Amino acid sequence: MPAQFIAHPGAVTVARGALQDMATPGATGRWQPVPHSALVDSLSAAMARRGMVIKREAYAIHQQGHVLCDTMDLDWQAHKGRCRPLPKTGKL
Repeated sequence: MPAQFIAHPGAVTVARGALQDMATPGATGRWQPVPHSALVDSLSAAMARRGMVIKREAYAIHQQGHVLCDTMDLDWQAHKGRCRPLPKTGKL
């Protein structure tokens, strides 16, 4: 069943491509912010390596772009045999 994306009040829905245009706040001390687009690209690449296909995705930003929310509908059975199911115990 596809997920229904409901953005938090005050959040703005954006396309994935728009994440590239968002400014990343400067680092302060030990806080090293990651660009939203880099996070999403890394997640997408990791899922692709495991045979997962993103069928649908939705993104929203909040608090002047400092908070990213998203949902991804995945087809993890697209490449049978490449995705390992979790054991029955739930432990990895």
